[in-house]
Order: sequence, then C-alpha cells, then structure tokens
Amino acid sequence: ERVIFDEDFETDEIPYGMKLSASLFGAATIEDGTLHLTTEDAGRSFDTTAAYDFIEPLTGKIVVETRVKNSSKGDSHFANVLFLYNSASTEGNPDQCTVSVAIEKNSLKYHNGSGWKTIQSVENGAWLDLEITLDFDSCKMDVKLNGASVLTNAAFRNASFADDTSKMFIGSTKSGCDIAYDYLRFLRAE
Repeated sequence: ERVIFDEDFETDEIPYGMKLSASLFGAATIEDGTLHLTTEDAGRSFDTTAAYDFIEPLTGKIVVETRVKNSSKGDSHFANVLFLYNSASTEGNPDQCTVSVAIEKNSLKYHNGSGWKTIQSVENGAWLDLEITLDFDSCKMDVKLNGASVLTNAAFRNASFADDTSKMFIGSTKSGCDIAYDYLRFLRAE
C-alpha cells in the first residue's frame, strides 16, 4: 500500500497512534483542521510535541507532504518540522536522529550530520507547502518548497539509523514556539 500515514486534522480527535504532549507552559492541540504546537515565550525552554511510531522501519523512497506554518516568537524561533528517529529513541534524542528538517527564525534548514545547513529563507507566519523525498537506500533527501525544488541529494543526519527509522517527533523544546500543520502525509514513492 502506498499510504503510510495520512492526516488532514479535520476532526478535533488525535489521530490513531499519534501522541500529543506538552509541558506546563506548552500546548499541543488539534482544532479547526490544524495540529497546533505552542510554547509560551517566557525565556525558558519548554516542550510541545506530536509523536508517531510507524512500528515498522521506513524503507525505500518515502515522500512526506505537509503544509506547515511557523509563527514562533522566541529567541531562537526553532521548530522541528520533521524529525525522524530510530526505533530505540525516546522523545527526540538527537543522537538517535536519522532525518532533521526545521525552521529557525526565518530559515528552512536541515541537518547533514555535521551541522545545520540553510535551505532557503522563509516568511514567518506564512503557510509553506513542503514535499520531502527520503531515500532510505542512499540516505539522501530532496526538498520542494511551494512546488519548487530547493534541495537535492542532501545527506541524512545519521545514515547509520536508516534501516531502523520508525519514529517521528515534531514540535519544539524552545520557548515561543508556534507551529501549525494543515496536513501531514507519508507515502511510498511510486
């Protein structure tokens, strides 16, 4: 089957298998057709996440499609747009991260294993249509932003976990986070 995960957040119910969590000063909600992850802008780190366990490792070519808006106001404005981890990971240990795509301040970024690299500038508060093609055989990814190719053949953050990547954590551990998802899909490439 081509569809691995497909959620448009049209109901206010948490999708089956997805876990929303937030610290005392954070919120993780689904309302008005949007998954919304926020933390207060209090100068301290808080967390708000949506987690999903695919149970089986992702293999071959996977296309991730999402419409996301980052309206963060904190000092770093850092939001985890798409972070994928190995099966042993608990709540986003960076040492177990296979793929990392984020928005920091007004930049769409990815981590290539040696550090964060800017893909392109983006407008804070604007909806962004992202298509991220992940090749778990070559440990490379391509990114399209609003239909235009902005990154090709980029290295995964940690290729050694490519054959055991089965968890997703999105959201933030920074204050002032405000990220929203209109939909989120994981599809096997045709």
